[in-house]
Amino acid sequence: MTIDITILQTLLITLFSAFIGGYISFYFTSKSKKDDAILKFREEKYSNLLILLKGFVGNTANTEGSVSKLVI
Repeated sequence: MTIDITILQTLLITLFSAFIGGYISFYFTSKSKKDDAILKFREEKYSNLLILLKGFVGNTANTEGSVSKLVI
């Protein structure tokens, strides 16, 4: 009983493609999670900075033109 070469090639190509596809999706998922964590850290730092600056400036600043949401 022998395995035909074309069946073996098809099986190897399928497994190789699945492996490469899995690695690519893992890479982009981990990169996305890392970018989200960095963005969250920066937003927290920026919000703390705004709180400190608001306390430093006090009521002398014009509040009509203030930023209500962080836009990066």
